[in-house]
Amino acid sequence: YYGSAIDVISNAIGTQNTIYGQLCLGLLDVIYIIPTENIQDYQNLIDTSLSIFKGIEEGNNLHYYNALFFNGIKNLELEKYDQSLELFLKIEAEINKDIEKNSNIYNKVINHIASNYLLIEDYENAYKYLKVRNDNIINSVVEVFSFRSEKDKRTYLKTIESWFSDLTSISLDENFNNPEITSMSLNNQLLRKGLLLNSSKDIVTQLSTLNKPEVSAKIEEYKSLKDLIIYMELLPEIQDLEELDRIKADLNRFETELVELYNSYFKTDSNFKKDWKNIRASLNHDEVAIEFVSYLSSTNSEYIAYIIKHDSEYPKVVRLFKEQELKSVLSQKSINQLYASRGSSAKSISVSKDMYDVIWKPLEGHLNGMKTIYFSPVGLLNLIPFAALNAEGEDLLSVKHNLIQLSSTYLLTKTFSEPISNNTMFVGGIDYEFLPTNEVKSNTKQELNFLKTAKGTRSLGTTWDYLPGTLSEIEALQNLFQKNHKAYSSLTKKEATEESIKALSSNSPNVLHIATHGFFFENLPQEEKNEMDWSPELVYKVSEDPLMRSGLILAGANYAWKNGSNPYKDENGVLTALEISNLDLSNTDMVVLSACKTGLGDIDGSEGVYGLQRAFKMAGVDIIVMSLWEVPDKETVEFMNSFYTNWLGGLKVREAFNSTQRTMSNIYKDSPEKWAAFVLVE
Repeated sequence: YYGSAIDVISNAIGTQNTIYGQLCLGLLDVIYIIPTENIQDYQNLIDTSLSIFKGIEEGNNLHYYNALFFNGIKNLELEKYDQSLELFLKIEAEINKDIEKNSNIYNKVINHIASNYLLIEDYENAYKYLKVRNDNIINSVVEVFSFRSEKDKRTYLKTIESWFSDLTSISLDENFNNPEITSMSLNNQLLRKGLLLNSSKDIVTQLSTLNKPEVSAKIEEYKSLKDLIIYMELLPEIQDLEELDRIKADLNRFETELVELYNSYFKTDSNFKKDWKNIRASLNHDEVAIEFVSYLSSTNSEYIAYIIKHDSEYPKVVRLFKEQELKSVLSQKSINQLYASRGSSAKSISVSKDMYDVIWKPLEGHLNGMKTIYFSPVGLLNLIPFAALNAEGEDLLSVKHNLIQLSSTYLLTKTFSEPISNNTMFVGGIDYEFLPTNEVKSNTKQELNFLKTAKGTRSLGTTWDYLPGTLSEIEALQNLFQKNHKAYSSLTKKEATEESIKALSSNSPNVLHIATHGFFFENLPQEEKNEMDWSPELVYKVSEDPLMRSGLILAGANYAWKNGSNPYKDENGVLTALEISNLDLSNTDMVVLSACKTGLGDIDGSEGVYGLQRAFKMAGVDIIVMSLWEVPDKETVEFMNSFYTNWLGGLKVREAFNSTQRTMSNIYKDSPEKWAAFVLVE
């Protein structure tokens, strides 16, 4: 494009004009991204640009600095480091006079000065410029997350992912003997983890507390638009993609308005200032925090752990493994063996010595004397039953330590709110069958034809079996709550409808316990999708959103699951994670998902698991108990009875859960598959 434009311009008005010069710079930008081996062509473009822009405004102009910058890049590639550094420093000095410090050209120059210093092993100056660049990145995060929609935030985060990875990689360089860069890298990761989730959740939650009619009306309209998009995406027969795009644009506008409202009422800068030292100050002498991090090194995703103790001068970094190494360990068993649907018997899982050796053994030497371990997984580690890991011949981790899983260790800097047990709802013993009536609803919003071609836990055309163990489970828990004089309510059989769960929005119980089938459909590779009999718009509307590919099965769902829709009901009985995410469950302190695969979903680096876990957190729930695979009915009842007995008996919820894990591991010493699937995540 630029080459053709250059030819046209040069033939029309010649080569000594600013339009021609800007096209040369545009072509240099392309070469900057896709390098060329023809250095002479590269140099010719630079020389032409410099000659055109040098005399304009006495050399103080953006185009001239850009041309100088590319001259520096050329010298850097030719390993003429002294010459490139001289140019970059000259540009920095000039643009400092009259160009904003957070401009694109300034950031590019600062970044390359840091790289130049790294190449000549001047680590002191490299750190100085890395810090300037990082400060600018953080400032831009604050700006974007203070005034932009979620779509804009997501797009922006993708543009800075490489910076976070690069800085982490640099901080691991053994020659870079400056622990401050380790602190800076960890603070970045603490900021990055769950950033989208936390900002979106906080905005709606905090605005709702204002009790201002005009703000509440805007929130309701925003949620209505989200509902409309959910239903439109469930309708494969909708061909009007332009209308769907228009509604999404409206939603984008509403999100921007809500963000601006939020910033007019609440101070937000503090939300983006993460300092690992605040975690250190929250720890006792026998406690440790482990923040797991993954970053891209060359073409490999690698995992490391930051270890923080109450007396740490700096965080300790431990290299762990390449992602492929963990995948290799996990692949020793099939995914169906690792994660299967709830039933009467357990499926075999592999909690192998290899898993311990890869994930935990490198950390052991730093954990002596540590009674409590707070840890925050990342990536594939979200699928690991840490409680069941152990070295050969040694106790399980859940026996040796109090393991507390957090979505981010920075949660330790906030006051932990113990869940309240005054008002609990139990959902289970659900009748999944549905008998049609003569009355047909005009509403067809709940079409599920997209599931005909989905691969995952269960395919459309089959049905979900009744789970008698779930009725026994909640009846036992009801008796327990009654003995402890705790109020509760129940939804069972045909009453456990999707409508009933959605009706809890803005009026939910303190604790919500759901015992039912859960589902999760993997995001298949594009080539596999192409082989399916899907229309292009169906892939676009449905399959790309992981919150549409996971959910819970409620009363009457079999009719829609088998036929694609249920024209006799307003809701189809299949409660997707996306629908859950649009509910207001902020009154609920804890959700217990006694269902299979409720801990699964698409893995998104810093944002965690996109599935039911994320959905309930978006809905405002702080504590979630969920499962990574099938646990048999008998052992599920045992686990839940023990957990609630401990909690209602006076133990804190964390202690109650840890105590239950120890009890179950003692009863089933060689069978972690019967209890280790359950995880409590804050």
